[in-house]
Amino acid sequence: MKKNKLMKVSAVLATALMAASATGMTTSAASMKNAEALRGGRTARSATRTTRRSKGGSSKTSIEEVESEVSIALQGKKAKVGEIVEIPLIMNTGNQCTCYDLLVEYDARFEFVGVSGAKASCDFEDSGRKYVSLVGYDAAPYQDGEAVATIKLRVPEGAENDDYFVNFSQITSFSTDYDDFENYETKNAVVTVTGGVEKAMTDGLRLKSTVGVAGDSAVVDLVPHSSNKCTAFDMLVEYDSRLTLEDKDVSGANAFCIFEEGGKSYVSLVGYSNEAFRDGDPLVHLNFHIPADATANDTYEVKINTVTDFSSGNAAFESYDTEDAVISIFESSRPNERYQEHKVYKKYSQSGKVIGSMVSMRGDANVDGKADVRDAAKVARYCAGTKDIDEVGQFFADVDDNGKMDVRDAAKIARYVAAGRTSWDKVNGK
Repeated sequence: MKKNKLMKVSAVLATALMAASATGMTTSAASMKNAEALRGGRTARSATRTTRRSKGGSSKTSIEEVESEVSIALQGKKAKVGEIVEIPLIMNTGNQCTCYDLLVEYDARFEFVGVSGAKASCDFEDSGRKYVSLVGYDAAPYQDGEAVATIKLRVPEGAENDDYFVNFSQITSFSTDYDDFENYETKNAVVTVTGGVEKAMTDGLRLKSTVGVAGDSAVVDLVPHSSNKCTAFDMLVEYDSRLTLEDKDVSGANAFCIFEEGGKSYVSLVGYSNEAFRDGDPLVHLNFHIPADATANDTYEVKINTVTDFSSGNAAFESYDTEDAVISIFESSRPNERYQEHKVYKKYSQSGKVIGSMVSMRGDANVDGKADVRDAAKVARYCAGTKDIDEVGQFFADVDDNGKMDVRDAAKIARYVAAGRTSWDKVNGK
C-alpha cells in the first residue's frame, strides 16, 4: 500500500463497530482488523485543490479534469421472493479512484446476507433503519464499470411485490491518491420484487414505477386508492429534468400544464368526475422520453411534489399516502446496432396517445422476460395453427421488425439462442 494513500475511516463505521462489539452483533475479526489498519493508515492531506505534479515535474491528471464524468453507483436489480440479490458498487472516474468510505441505507424489509469486495464492512440498525458501511482501498486504481464491492440482501418469504430501495446515505471519502473528488453524481439502486403478495394499499395517490430503453419512452401511470371514493384531484408532479414530456404525452387529465422553474421540471394535473374513480385504474398516463445517452441501470425519478386536492364528493381526504415512481433503464442505446436486445411495446388510446408501455426481450413470444427455445417452438406452433400468442407476444416475437410474426422469426429465435445470444443484428443479417 502506498505510504501517501489517503486513508479515512468514517465515524459511522467506527461507532458501528464498537456498538456491534458492545451489543454482541456479529462482526468478523477480519473486519475489525481491517478497520484498525485503516485508522492507522490515515495521512494528512493538503487543503490545496490545484493540479498535483510528480517529483519529475510531469503533470498528473487533476480532479477538475474528470469531475464532469465522475459517478459512483449502486446497480439496481429484479428479484423474486426468497432470492438473494447482489447490489454492485460501480464507479466511473476515468480509472482514478483508489479509496472509498461510505454508508448505504437499504430497505428495512431486506435481510442482510453479507458484503464481498470491500476491505472492511459493518451492518447495523439505527432507529428502525438498516445500514451497511463500506470501506475500500487499493494500490492500483479501480477499473471503471467493475464492481468494487457487492452488497448481498435476501428478499424474505412473504415479501410484497414492490420496489425496494438501496441508497447512498453518506459518502465520507471518494478519492484518488491525491485528493477527494469534489463534484460527482450518485446513482441509487431500486430492486423490483415479483412473485410475492400484492402490496396492501391504503388511501393515496401513486405514481407507478416502470422500465424503459435508452432513446425510447416509458409510461408512468397515476393510480388512486380510496376505496372507490375519490372524485377529484389537483396535484403537482416533479420529474427528472433529463426526461422530456410534451403536451401530446399526457392523457387522462381534465387539465394539465407542463413547465420549468428553478431548473426543475413539473407537470400540474387536474382531474374530476361525477362518478368515483376506481381503485387501481390509472387516471393519468405520462409518456416520458428517455435520453439516447442513458445507460443500463440508470434511474429517473418522477415524484409527487404537492397535492392541493384529493377528495370525494363530500370532502377532502385528511389521511393518505403518496408514492413516487422510478423509471429504470434496461438497456443502453447502441447507435451501430439496429436490432437491440430489448423492445418496447406501446399501448395507444383511440385518439392515438401512448397510454401504456412494456419492455421485454426481442423474441420473447410468451412474455416471460427471456428469449429461449420455448419461444421459437411457440411461434412455430402458432404458425402451424395453434393461434395462442396474443398481440403483445406477437410484437416481441417479430424479431426482424417487419410488422408480422412468421416461421422465419421462429428460426431466427432458434439461431439467436444457438449462437449464445450474441447479436440480433447478425441473426437478422444486417
